[in-house]
Amino acid sequence: MCIFNRNKWLAILIVATTAGYVSVATAQGVRLSVKSDGKKDSEVSNKGNTRKKTETETCVLNISLANPTPHSPTYSLEWYFFSRKVASKEKSDPAVYDRGSKQFTIPGQKMVSHSVEAKPVVKVESTVTSNRSRGRGGKGGGGNSKKTTSGSEYYAYVVLVRCNGKVIAQQSNSKTLLKPENIANLNPSMGVANSTPDKGSTKGKKKKKKK
Repeated sequence: MCIFNRNKWLAILIVATTAGYVSVATAQGVRLSVKSDGKKDSEVSNKGNTRKKTETETCVLNISLANPTPHSPTYSLEWYFFSRKVASKEKSDPAVYDRGSKQFTIPGQKMVSHSVEAKPVVKVESTVTSNRSRGRGGKGGGGNSKKTTSGSEYYAYVVLVRCNGKVIAQQSNSKTLLKPENIANLNPSMGVANSTPDKGSTKGKKKKKKK
């Protein structure tokens, strides 16, 4: 049998928060700790006078949920990942592109951990340089170039804990997303946005050629 030690628990929390990217919330008998780690990879390709840069980004959340009470309630843990569509210099409002949930029955004075990784978001930057702008060796000679951007970029996460359908703890790396009106719109069955470059316009052009 494990005897709950308040001083030991406090020490654990202090060590965790010094690791960086960690947020801790305590509400109604539950302690929520979230550590986020971002991952970003990029790939550059050159074909003719076109330079394409593809960035793939994701996020890993390491979540800890502790029950300091002597009871054994069932909690619903929910996580949401947000991205923004990018088109040249314009960016859309953040939208949920990946989400999930899991239930935990946590014995009194115990803690559980859970890790989740978001689906990758992809952003593509294409730069087309005119032949006149190329000097010797393929280097720029002061001509014109056109840059276009498509796809999405990672924005933020939100983690919620519910008990009997009520949100009792929440964490995010965005203060805006934690506003009550934004939290009220989140649920595990909501639809998600596309996080990859849209190819619909290309397909549309092919259909028109067939007619």
